[in-house]
Amino acid sequence: MNTKISYFLYYSSNIPSKKGTKKIYCRVRCGERVRVFSLNREVQVEHWDRKSGRVSGRVPGAPLINGYLNMAEQSIRAICVQHPSALEYRKTFHKLLQEEIARRQTDFHEAFLNFLEQRSRGYTLSTVRKWKSLLGLLEKFASTSGGTLTLPGMHASFLTSFRSYLFHVCDQSDQTVAAYFRMLGSFLEWAGKHGYMTDTPRHDVRGLLYPAGYNKNEQIWLTEEEVTRLQEFIQSGVNQPEAVLLLTVCYTGLRAEEIRLLKRDSLSDAVLHVPGKRERNIYLSENEKDTIRLFLGFLADGYYGRPYQAKLNAMLRSGALKAGLQRNVTQIRNKLGEPQVREFPFWKLVTMESARRTFLYRLKQKNLPMDKLLEMSGCTSPAALAKYF
Repeated sequence: MNTKISYFLYYSSNIPSKKGTKKIYCRVRCGERVRVFSLNREVQVEHWDRKSGRVSGRVPGAPLINGYLNMAEQSIRAICVQHPSALEYRKTFHKLLQEEIARRQTDFHEAFLNFLEQRSRGYTLSTVRKWKSLLGLLEKFASTSGGTLTLPGMHASFLTSFRSYLFHVCDQSDQTVAAYFRMLGSFLEWAGKHGYMTDTPRHDVRGLLYPAGYNKNEQIWLTEEEVTRLQEFIQSGVNQPEAVLLLTVCYTGLRAEEIRLLKRDSLSDAVLHVPGKRERNIYLSENEKDTIRLFLGFLADGYYGRPYQAKLNAMLRSGALKAGLQRNVTQIRNKLGEPQVREFPFWKLVTMESARRTFLYRLKQKNLPMDKLLEMSGCTSPAALAKYF
């Protein structure tokens, strides 16, 4: 059945309202039935666009009002399809409308899936997987804490607990948590503009979603006492690559992609030559030179592995704990960048039996030694591996 919906401002002087504002009314025509009712929203008369039936211009709160009108329109169409006779009774229809809008505003999953449906057209497959990963973490946290995942529940205490959950339970890095919260912030902004939220996120919520002090290029400084403690710690042990790494990053300010380009001969006298796009020389003191030389030796001997591996974060954490410099760990890990490689065999990612069979078949074609083949496949014996071929 064809349903026509239009919004207008009611200009009756008998209806009390704030000075310069008028209430928004909705006219619904479904077949032969017509119903007019208030949406309990007020707007400045000069900001109302009669042609589009929406608030025009960059008016504070305009996205929330327009989003609510969009939400009301979707709810009205749903009611007219499910309960076409409801328009005969104004109070019944208005009650059904309020219940339908409240249900849609509370339903986190519906909002999230609608958001992904609209945004995923411009996303790569890996980005969509990150969004689904965020949804999975939110669901797991909500079930663990014994609550329900709702949009009104996205308040400051929930977000603070969720951040702590990501850090301490899921062992996520600082940059991963910051990325998840930026994603969550963009979703909540979208939800507000599409009527899923009744008000804008408060200041304390926005501070959690977009931390003002986050700057991964910020230079790291240590006090003289901390530098002395680190140097003594390095001198006390034969092989302490974690502490050497901490001190090197603080001395040079290098990022992971620049550390990866260094070699043994990058240090000449007291000058460290950094190749790459930002090719430059860093001039060091005697103490700094000794530490950098030790670091380059560790780097050449493979102590650090690939700078983007999770091992690097673990070394930074353990080195800072030993040296008593826990407060610098976050800054240093931000400077080094987010690890992209997790330390577990790839076969654990392959859960479907058919996908695993294909993966193992391709692995066998590489003519690897049997011990390496068993290690990469996750099979315990050649017989267990043979059943896949």
